[in-house]
Amino acid sequence: MSKASTRSFVHLPLALQLPLEIEEEIFSIYCSINFDGIKTLKQPPSPLLLGSVCKAWRETTWSIPQLWTTVILKLTIRNYERQLKLLDLWLLNSKQSSLSIYFEAMDQTFGVIPPLEALEKLVEHSERWSHLDITIVDDKERRFVKLLGRAKDRVPQLQLVHIRKCQYMPGGYEAFVLSTDFLEIAPRLIKLSKSDIYLDVNIKVPWTQLTSLYYHRESSDGSTNDLLCCLNLTQLHLSAIYWNYSNESEVFVLDFINDPDSRTEFSYLSSLCIVNTDRHSIMRVLDTINCPALRELRLISIPSKESAFRYPGGLHLSTIYDFLQRINCPLEVLELGTDESYDRFASDNTDSRKVLPSLIKKLDEDTFLPHLVEFRYKGIVDSMHSYDYNQIEHVLQKRWTPVSGLSRLEIFHVEFGVLDKDMEVSLQSLEFLCGATKLRREGMDILIIGHMAEEVGNSEDNDSDE
Repeated sequence: MSKASTRSFVHLPLALQLPLEIEEEIFSIYCSINFDGIKTLKQPPSPLLLGSVCKAWRETTWSIPQLWTTVILKLTIRNYERQLKLLDLWLLNSKQSSLSIYFEAMDQTFGVIPPLEALEKLVEHSERWSHLDITIVDDKERRFVKLLGRAKDRVPQLQLVHIRKCQYMPGGYEAFVLSTDFLEIAPRLIKLSKSDIYLDVNIKVPWTQLTSLYYHRESSDGSTNDLLCCLNLTQLHLSAIYWNYSNESEVFVLDFINDPDSRTEFSYLSSLCIVNTDRHSIMRVLDTINCPALRELRLISIPSKESAFRYPGGLHLSTIYDFLQRINCPLEVLELGTDESYDRFASDNTDSRKVLPSLIKKLDEDTFLPHLVEFRYKGIVDSMHSYDYNQIEHVLQKRWTPVSGLSRLEIFHVEFGVLDKDMEVSLQSLEFLCGATKLRREGMDILIIGHMAEEVGNSEDNDSDE
């Protein structure tokens, strides 16, 4: 190397002196995205930004296919043509690498005129799909769904699928019938998530190979026994599902919870989450399944606006205790939650208001959830007196320094509203009374928040609610 070139190299910025391998690794880390969190990203990292720094970085960026494997399409009418050109660039630069695709129509116009050009470009590369998060936006001719159907038998790498219905389609948030079986032959598919979508009865899905399933607002029409085929699940997430007591068509339901005389065995299920659902449906699910390997249980009883006063929130503690005792699982995470706005007006929710005190007493028993390491609760209580705080402090200290056979409780998060205005102690002194400060210094992740809840609604409020 000549003196002149040596001098030029020394004066280059440090970023341009890095070995190519290290530079590629840094770029790959920058462009890496958690696929499950794409929907909430306002401005995801882009290789275009790296390529705009200088010519050298542009050449490097354009030469690394892995930087272009995440395709994020949040389509708008205004930028649609530009987004199609960028899609071509991503598909070209990613070469033959596997693709993670997020496809969402953000403009109301797409509810009438589907973005078929964008979908067609993606379908041409369906052999490379690894993750697919797609919003179904279709017209009366079902051209979008038919085009998606061309990917049938051409998704050998597909592992994760999330399908949701576009809110701009006719019918609002009513469930949409997906009549294309592009998932019938997907040998690597292990995770299926669907929201406001149900599959036509003739559609074939490799249910037995699924390990993760997410259902949101599942409709009873045509959705028969899907879960009965998914016996290898390790994760099950149910959101806004309802047990139809009166066979009213507007109530959503999973068929498998309708038979009170049989239980489905999920031998490998380690995580069960039921959210945004009335308490009766939550309890119905617990009554109808067995999952002896369960390690994580999250039950959030927040009913939809349509069913709030027909099926109130809250939780049946006796059913939860019976479920945990029956399955005898090594549970490590327990999260329970209710919605104060509905609990206050529910006349039969006295049980849910005693959830926290009752659970604290149960946790004092050595035989109750001995493997528990994380506990979270959010809801409402009738009152909290000094003996309740003493009980919490005793239980936390016992679980933090456990005797033989108990796991250490590492996370304790509690947030509650109190109805009793004549509390013996102020809510501001909660953590002090519960010994939280001392335990936090020792390393426990502890959060105790209390606030005064509104008094149970007066007659005027109740009349308006009815």
